[in-house]
Amino acid sequence: MKHTAPPPDKLILKRKGHKRHHRRQNYHFARWFWVFFILISVGAGAYIWNEITLKQHKTERIQGEIITNMESILKALNEYHRVHGMFPPAYQTNSKGDRTLSWRVALLPYFLDANGQPKYQDLYDSFNQKEAWSHKDNAALLDRMPPEYRSPRCEIPATGEEAGHLTNYLTIR
Repeated sequence: MKHTAPPPDKLILKRKGHKRHHRRQNYHFARWFWVFFILISVGAGAYIWNEITLKQHKTERIQGEIITNMESILKALNEYHRVHGMFPPAYQTNSKGDRTLSWRVALLPYFLDANGQPKYQDLYDSFNQKEAWSHKDNAALLDRMPPEYRSPRCEIPATGEEAGHLTNYLTIR
């Protein structure tokens, strides 16, 4: 079919700028798309940076607590050594040769407060030195163990039914 010109009695108006108007709509869409994309990127970047910073601060705080715990244990070890001329054994034994209490209990009277007084003397005196740590009387005292023996990284509760009576700091024989 051949294209023919419109009849002269019909007036056909072309919309000028139709293509240009369509381009303007595309430009507005692209501009808003990039504005939205940049805002989302900046928000995500700020969130990630905040999470990393918070994690670093938490790690530094935990490391500080661990160092403080280790310094307290070291001071108690040195005080024990000063009094007894040796470091505490890994465990104590009763007259039958059964293992009773560990070095942690032996150190309790040597944790000193700011005034130089034993912090945990009452707890030490509460332990039955002739029975094993797992004996019912001694096991009941495990919830009262000093926080110096507990790592801040430990996720097991310190007290209660699900209390973790695990040693976070160990000695090597």
